[in-house]
Amino acid sequence: MIIKSIGMLSYRIDSSRYIGKRKGYGNLIRIANNIVIVTAAHCVYEIGIDRFNTNITFSTIYGHLNDCIPIETAIIHKNWGVNHKIESDTAFLIPKKKSYDITRYYKIASSIKVNSQFNDEEIMIAFMKGIVNKRIECINLLGNKGQVYGNKMIGINFKGGQGLSGSPWFYHENGEWKQVTLTSSMLRSQRNMLWGPEWGKDVIEILRYIQDKEMDDQNLMIQKIKQERRYST
Repeated sequence: MIIKSIGMLSYRIDSSRYIGKRKGYGNLIRIANNIVIVTAAHCVYEIGIDRFNTNITFSTIYGHLNDCIPIETAIIHKNWGVNHKIESDTAFLIPKKKSYDITRYYKIASSIKVNSQFNDEEIMIAFMKGIVNKRIECINLLGNKGQVYGNKMIGINFKGGQGLSGSPWFYHENGEWKQVTLTSSMLRSQRNMLWGPEWGKDVIEILRYIQDKEMDDQNLMIQKIKQERRYST
């Protein structure tokens, strides 16, 4: 199975602990007739300084890794930005209009599934390998619901999980691999376990807002992302 929707996220952090560029993963998903990018909220919003990161861009192998799509708006739930719950470690990114080919990217985008039931269910995690010639690798593992510091999470046993923040996890349903969560965290006490947030109410609230901007957004944090340089279209 080839997942074409996965891509790399680039962003800039400016804090007392670290200043510079970082990378993570994102995944294109279809929302109505548009596309958005879903990633880990910790790649977008720094809890320690209560600030959104800047210069956030997204690129895919199947789009062109040289095509850096600038992000116009980032949306997270206040349960991440204010309450610091890792079960809310999910962000949705709105690409800048006219900065990409909507037809091409819509074709490779994934579907999303919320409120999934997991009990030794097969999950596929997707990530990239290779330094020069990057390729997408997919591995099937068993996913189980669990609690991490009182947060509702989904766990998989996977070695070498560092550097996978935001990488998508998929579940096969009705002939399609649908994204059900993403890589959020790895505990020092469980080095071979990766954890992803159990998508539920928080994600539903964000999706409803994206589809209808008139919806109540009092539980959300919505930010225009500062781009410090121009990107070619």
